[in-house]
Amino acid sequence: MKKMITAFVLGASILSAGYTFAADPNPIAIKYKGKDGKDIIYYRSDVLEAKRNFPIEEIRKAPDDAVFDKVRDQILIDLLLAEEIEAANLQNDDEVKEAKIELVKQAEKAAQQKVWFKREIDEKVKEEVLLEKYRKLEDNLKGKKMYSLAIIVVDKGKSGEVLKQAMAGHDFGALAKKYSMEPTTRERGGELGFLHEVEVEQALGKDVAKRLKVLKDGACSNRVIEKGGKHFILKRLASKKAQSPKFEEVLPQLRALVQQEVMAAMIERMKKRKEKNIEVNDFTGKKCTPLKASSRSPIRA
Repeated sequence: MKKMITAFVLGASILSAGYTFAADPNPIAIKYKGKDGKDIIYYRSDVLEAKRNFPIEEIRKAPDDAVFDKVRDQILIDLLLAEEIEAANLQNDDEVKEAKIELVKQAEKAAQQKVWFKREIDEKVKEEVLLEKYRKLEDNLKGKKMYSLAIIVVDKGKSGEVLKQAMAGHDFGALAKKYSMEPTTRERGGELGFLHEVEVEQALGKDVAKRLKVLKDGACSNRVIEKGGKHFILKRLASKKAQSPKFEEVLPQLRALVQQEVMAAMIERMKKRKEKNIEVNDFTGKKCTPLKASSRSPIRA
């Protein structure tokens, strides 16, 4: 059963692309002789692991082979910098000591915020609240459908030609394996599996969900869809009546949803109590409303 309320993001993947290599399945990516004369070795798997934890989201989402060199070079730069910094012998430097004190203060402040939010939220996120959310979810699924979908994520320049081939009846899975830029779905012929109608609306928008309802099983979209800077062709493979997941299956998502609502309410209460002491201006210097409803909490519990 697919989990509900899961944010479906096209192209997002923290798994390796699954390429097949005829030679060494895990060759050396970096071999560096350190100052002690010993070799420091990083294998391809080490670089891919670093990619999965890279601080830049675009790098994490990109196909492994497209950013492999960039991540590998960053590892090498870090190695070289580490040696240079160690050679500078800054362990007892007064400026370093001051910087450490400041970092400790910042970490302590962040820890206090996190614990405060967690305690406030845990007190309010009760089981009866989660059950109420679950019942609303069940009501929202009544009369809804689930769709088995497939996508081809394409370069904008090639999108027209790929769409033309798909509309002409060419095998959609084969086109996905040939043209799709998204490695995980590409290996499956573009298939996403069954998604609830609610998930489709959340992931692709209500306009795409409406067009999907009009499509017949086995038909693909008659135009290229753009979402989040990506261009893709969508095909409806099959459909069936939506079934409600078990409470335990969606409990983590329900809890996260209620936590966000509680945090937003907490911030709104704080704003109202201190509103007379707050004044904020926009980019032009014009007075505006502080902490609008769309504002997010700075700390996630």
